[in-house]
Amino acid sequence: MAYNIKKLLYSDSISKRIANDKEFEKFVSESLNKHIYHDIYVSNKDSKELAEKLETPEESKNVFSLYTQGEDKIIIYTRDDRFFTAVVFPHEILLPKEGD
Repeated sequence: MAYNIKKLLYSDSISKRIANDKEFEKFVSESLNKHIYHDIYVSNKDSKELAEKLETPEESKNVFSLYTQGEDKIIIYTRDDRFFTAVVFPHEILLPKEGD
């Protein structure tokens, strides 16, 4: 099931990389399409593990996806109310420490 993005946000690092790397721009665009048109909690094993670290309530409708191309990894996150979707590098978010 697809949904409409109300606001699309890129981290500064993602924006700079897109501006200077057409192949990376294509990777981000393709990843966004996968994320939007597969409106599920998680899209693969890595995304599931990420979601478990970031989100605890089972009833949450937040959508997390982790996409990899070569050495590049990006996280795409959509809030449960679909107000915004953000694209960031994994190192740009704070993950809870084990046991928190």
